[in-house]
Amino acid sequence: MKLLQALLNPTTSEMTPEVLTYLVSFMIPELPEQPQQQTILEQTTNETNYRLPETVSPKFYELSLTIDPENETFSGNVNIRFDVAENISVSDISVNVDGDYIVIETVTLNKNINCTTGTPDETHILLVSCPENATGKDNYLYLSYTGNFSTDGYGLVKSTYNDQGKQQVLVQSVFKPIYARRVFPCFDEPELKAAFSIEITHPSDYTAISNTQGDGGEDTGIRADLSTTKFNITKEIPTYTVSFIISKLQEVKMVDEDYDFKIFARNDVANSLSAVVGKYYTKIIDKINKYMEITYDSLGTTECYQVVVPEYSDTAGGFGMFVYRETDLLDDGDKTTNIAIQKIIKNLAYNLIHEWYGGDLTVKRWSDSWANEAVALYLSNIIADEVITNLDLSNQFVIEDVHIALRTDAYPSALPLSSSETSIELSTDISLDTSNYQKGASVLRMINSCIQKERSMQSSLVYHWTKRNGLNTDGLDLVEDLTKNMTDFLKGASLFSYFNTWLTSPGYPLLTAKVVNVTGSGVEVVRLFQKRFVYPTNDTKVDDEVKWTIPLSSSSGQKDEFSIRVELYWGLEDGIYYFGSKDNYLLFNVQRGFFYRVNYDEVLWKRVIKYMKIEEKRAVMDSLTRAQLVDDIFNIARTGDVSYSLAFQLVEYLDNETDYYPWYSAFSVFSYLLGKLGDDKAEEGLKTFILGLMNHIIQNVNEIAPDSENHVDLLKRVMILKWASDLNHKRTVSSLLEKFKNFQEKQSSIEDYNLRQVIFCTGIRHSENVTEDWNFLWNVYSTSSSVHEQGDILKALGCTKNEDILKSYLSKIITPDSGIKKEDSLTIFKSVFSSFNGLPVDLSFLKKFMKEVMSQELNTWPEILYEIAEKLHTDESYAWFTDMLSNEIFDGHEDVVSKAKTITSVNNYWANNFQVYVKEILLNLPTTTATNPTTEKSISSASTEHTTELTESTSIIATTEGSATTGRLSIITAASLILLILVLT
Repeated sequence: MKLLQALLNPTTSEMTPEVLTYLVSFMIPELPEQPQQQTILEQTTNETNYRLPETVSPKFYELSLTIDPENETFSGNVNIRFDVAENISVSDISVNVDGDYIVIETVTLNKNINCTTGTPDETHILLVSCPENATGKDNYLYLSYTGNFSTDGYGLVKSTYNDQGKQQVLVQSVFKPIYARRVFPCFDEPELKAAFSIEITHPSDYTAISNTQGDGGEDTGIRADLSTTKFNITKEIPTYTVSFIISKLQEVKMVDEDYDFKIFARNDVANSLSAVVGKYYTKIIDKINKYMEITYDSLGTTECYQVVVPEYSDTAGGFGMFVYRETDLLDDGDKTTNIAIQKIIKNLAYNLIHEWYGGDLTVKRWSDSWANEAVALYLSNIIADEVITNLDLSNQFVIEDVHIALRTDAYPSALPLSSSETSIELSTDISLDTSNYQKGASVLRMINSCIQKERSMQSSLVYHWTKRNGLNTDGLDLVEDLTKNMTDFLKGASLFSYFNTWLTSPGYPLLTAKVVNVTGSGVEVVRLFQKRFVYPTNDTKVDDEVKWTIPLSSSSGQKDEFSIRVELYWGLEDGIYYFGSKDNYLLFNVQRGFFYRVNYDEVLWKRVIKYMKIEEKRAVMDSLTRAQLVDDIFNIARTGDVSYSLAFQLVEYLDNETDYYPWYSAFSVFSYLLGKLGDDKAEEGLKTFILGLMNHIIQNVNEIAPDSENHVDLLKRVMILKWASDLNHKRTVSSLLEKFKNFQEKQSSIEDYNLRQVIFCTGIRHSENVTEDWNFLWNVYSTSSSVHEQGDILKALGCTKNEDILKSYLSKIITPDSGIKKEDSLTIFKSVFSSFNGLPVDLSFLKKFMKEVMSQELNTWPEILYEIAEKLHTDESYAWFTDMLSNEIFDGHEDVVSKAKTITSVNNYWANNFQVYVKEILLNLPTTTATNPTTEKSISSASTEHTTELTESTSIIATTEGSATTGRLSIITAASLILLILVLT
């Protein structure tokens, strides 16, 4: 009877979860699905076997290397103790060797010298065949060899740098993911861990450091100019975490009451680095120790070396030795910007967390390396925020990492976080993409939003680490432990089962809300349905079968409140319904708590737009949600599921927005459009429209003191004034030019150091004597001792409109001794992009010198290609780019080529299908936009844009007054809704 009363009168308090559960149990045939206009590329698998046999497992390596940084080759020998699986004997042993870098000289198995070897093929597997079989435990495989230094930044890498006026050489190992095999024969897979005893023979005037403490180097007794450094035995670690550096870097030992650690850096910057590391290191370690409930000292026999190198690889170092680029760790005092300070703290936290996640806890397969990286990225924001409370990195994470991951994962070529691994090579492409780390961290944030009512993420991560400590783990293990014993209160299902699709399927869902009925009493019935969100191209196909179990949160404008509820997990039903009020806006996934986008039909979008433009209504909506709405609507417009007219109407509210996060999102979506409209008037119209929205925010940031203690306000000030300068806001440009001229006259540090790069860029862009001013700034770069000032100058030098200067600037990338560091090549390309005519110059340069760019040992060249691809959109540029990518110089880089082509094809599809509607809107805007942003009417009347219809069956809901609850998330399936209507009518 109680249940029947609830059915007959659902406005009472009897509409409990139990009632909803009963309703959900009724099923009817599936409603027609929304037609899919997008497609997904079918994933191909590599059938070649790159995996080592599971019959042999290494236990101990004795690795001896002779490395002279002045030579072109090195030599080594390795004695590997291994066990054979029970009841098996083997005569053939498979180990990883990259034959392009290592030449085997002798091989013995258990001292049998009659072993032979084959030739490593594309799988990098060397087959060692011996006349006697190996069985049981404690077998020994000995190999001696010679090797070549790397030419692409992975393996054993040489670089040069200047220190106190002298050129020095540095050798460092870069083994992650599969490059230890370039330096010594090994079992180069993550789960095959073993202990290492390492000794390195090197010139006596060099220092060798590794994961564990060394003996300082002893004379070899063979040559007076050589020393051998022997290192303490490590605990069992995977090959990719083995690290060493041979250099003349200066050692600075840091000792305080609780910690003993060392810094290695150039003499020129060692003191500055010791100051910053000493300032933040102990605080960060203290916070991590407290968070993880286990101290760094108790993790094992490792050192804690912070090594700062001029030439840097982001995959170098790990487990006791962490490698940084100077700009990522050096505090120049009054020359260090706020953004640099937050980067320093976050980088320290990110690396040190790897001692727990990545050093002590390792992954089973490369396809799951995202798990540890995601934890490190997620926690680095939390830890950094505790070290300096006003950084607000946890919120910055949303507009930066989460939004970037949402864009990257929307490409049709996106790959899943976790996959069945049949190819080490293929899985490397999957797991070591930074966007995968960002998506993984975003999924962790989503899990936190789901579990936070019952337990903390901190306790869940501690449980995971404690349970898996010393073992090999994977992404599924991580999620299973985080959601242990937690169930959906409606369905009783394990939360762990809900997250499988998020890990094993590429992409993420687009949740769409559509009004299907309004009752006479104003109760609104909204249907929710999902599909995969994908940027469309001309030749991709959609997988209609993929569905996600979606955590639902909602908020509305009822009673001017902005409360958030997570009340239901929606899985594979045909659709669910929400009862709300037609007088309030309706929002889902507020504060971007979950990793998906939300679209609304025109009725709901216009209601949101209306409320966004009313200050007292907007004020109750938090800043991250406003940023999310801006990001969602423009990205969804790229697929045709919502009109650009509505997107431009929504951002009109920005003329009264003063918070950092919505503007950050706005500039991100505006950046995509700028340069892609194919019409000078439309481009100017877009710039004028943006500038018209910025009048109030420009006034707001001009009232922020350069020395304000509000960190986010200072970030906002720099961002707004940069865009104002780029868009040629006259008062801003005039003020910045005056600062540039004062700098030229005084030639001393710019007091407003946070604006340094904006000042330099404005001075070069608007120079009346560009050659003289450009050379002046280049001379400042060449003589500056501040790596942060140098970085700002590199970004500014590409701001000139002079094509000859831009060409000369790009040529420095491939010119020996030009003064440009190899890893700065991407900075220079991006700098040239920033020029109004920079893209044609970049394209012309690549057409002539792509081979030379790739031969410069630049592991940043893929990012250069991706940056170029992101700017291309015309049929002609698409044809040229795809033709260039077919060149033989890209052989072996199919993953990079595929990603670059996909980016370009997405842009090309957008230009051919949606560019015309954006141009129509912008070309029909009132000319007063620059000072008074257009009204909703002017935008909506400016385009007759076609959008993909939100296809829905004819309304099935009869008009029944008082037939549903409002003001809360009341959700049922279509079948249950029909049953309810039948009862009520």
